[in-house]
Amino acid sequence: MNIPESIYHEIDCDAESVDIWARKGWIDLRPSNFVTWQERFKRMRRSQNLLHTRGSSSITMKTYLPDTIEIGMVVAWIFNNEERGYRIK
Repeated sequence: MNIPESIYHEIDCDAESVDIWARKGWIDLRPSNFVTWQERFKRMRRSQNLLHTRGSSSITMKTYLPDTIEIGMVVAWIFNNEERGYRIK
């Protein structure tokens, strides 16, 4: 994946272009994106807390189960909860 896509060796870089590239897959290390990730992890942790109060009946697609950051589980949680990616065959 080449982002930004360009056939040229040099391109213009401005704030709007950086936003577009970040949405297309650039690793976004800007402070605003760190806030987004912190909020995601807070929501994941809140979903874990429901397990202690309601037991196994509280496990849904919104629940993040691991106590550690497991990349596959994080990606699945984002697809299910932010991208509406949950599918049943």
